[in-house]
Amino acid sequence: MTYRTRTLVKAMIGLVVLTGLSFFAYHGVYRSGHRQARQQVEARLVLKFDKQSIARLLIQQGSSKNVLIRTGKDSQQQPTWGLVEPVEDEGDPVTINSLLGVLQRMETVRVLIKQDTQELADYGLAPPRARIELTTDQGNQLGLLIGKKNSFSDVLYLQRQAEQDVLVVKGKLERSLLRKTFDLRRKQLMRIDTRQVRKLRIINSKGQIELEKKNDVWQINSPIVDRADQAEVSKILNTIHSLRAISFIEDGQTQMKAYGLDPAGITIELDVGDDLQLKSIGLGHGSLEENRSKSFARRVEPPGPVAEIGRYQISNLDKQPFDLQAKAPLEFNQADVFKIKMASSEKLVVLEKKITAKKPQKDKRPGPKESWSLVSPVSAPAKRPLVMTFLRGLRGLKAKKFGGVKAKLELSKFGLEQPEQSIQLYDENGKEIGNLKVGASTQAGVWVVGTSLDKVCWIDRQIIQGLFLKPEKIRDSQAK
Repeated sequence: MTYRTRTLVKAMIGLVVLTGLSFFAYHGVYRSGHRQARQQVEARLVLKFDKQSIARLLIQQGSSKNVLIRTGKDSQQQPTWGLVEPVEDEGDPVTINSLLGVLQRMETVRVLIKQDTQELADYGLAPPRARIELTTDQGNQLGLLIGKKNSFSDVLYLQRQAEQDVLVVKGKLERSLLRKTFDLRRKQLMRIDTRQVRKLRIINSKGQIELEKKNDVWQINSPIVDRADQAEVSKILNTIHSLRAISFIEDGQTQMKAYGLDPAGITIELDVGDDLQLKSIGLGHGSLEENRSKSFARRVEPPGPVAEIGRYQISNLDKQPFDLQAKAPLEFNQADVFKIKMASSEKLVVLEKKITAKKPQKDKRPGPKESWSLVSPVSAPAKRPLVMTFLRGLRGLKAKKFGGVKAKLELSKFGLEQPEQSIQLYDENGKEIGNLKVGASTQAGVWVVGTSLDKVCWIDRQIIQGLFLKPEKIRDSQAK
């Protein structure tokens, strides 16, 4: 055997030995240590249970008793809960699942065994301040008695039901364990998927407004027929979805008139899904001296409790037909605009957009770079942020009132036969996206027509004046 061969054999033997030692170290030491650490954690757990197996939860504090039962699972396969005592209502799944998670992970700081403990009353455990009882699908029960909190050492005293040892846990857990009825009730008053709403009815003292979604576009069917303001309808649906109870009213069902719910000031009806399932809610303001500054709601279908809600939420839902009509004279996708013309009797301002590739930077992919340039009345780079602000302002224009359907009007009466000013937008291929014509103005407003609406619109005068940018302001003198 040559020297080179002997060296290679020794190296291979060393590698095998090293691999064996590493294997032993991992399986014999690391995994053993990991197992011991896990066992130590498990030994410190106050309760050992599978959260998914809990079918019933009881929380008792003095004479107050809350009982919840698992009712099923939601679309994310998380348990849903129903409150059966002291009232029947839907449980708040976030609060309840969070409470079970705290109970499942809760660890002892130390254990005071029976012979070392003082009188249980010293720990607030004779009688206990509260009791939590968990019942599994198989009928097994786990009980936990909750004593007092020692504020000086920031610890909380507990006992497992039917055991004598006192368990000491971190004091911050007190708030998570001592849940009241309000905490455990679902505060969301209307559970809806806003994307699935097919019809919407708003009933108030002025009458009823009916809207319907056709091909993903909301239309007003009554008392007028018109295209709806899509953003405004979305705002209404989101407000309904986000209605939350500030508190629940115990005598609400028998004193509906006192809470402005008999009759309701506003009733919202929704037809949801392909089967048009009806969901509705009534809203109102208090009618008594002590509650006139408050607002209330009650789910009508399916039936629900009377709850106090934020007063601002009702103002978001109290609408008239005009509030819901489409009012934007010019609608467009900002990214599609490559050319802008602003014409007046004095000058023509033309802006053009150019897309170039960005220079690649370290750890970053090259991407498109957007720049704007003045073409008329001078040729110069333009301030891109100013152009973006202009386009956002143009898209945000909304009529304060309508002068009528433009096809039925003499436009000359509105100064729109030969408009004083106009704005035209073009795409990448030079095709017109839309235009806005500005007519006669008064001290307060200006009459305009745009290609996205069939009506003559009255717009705030200051807003229109702010749209027409002067070339000297657009020009970017700092650009290279």
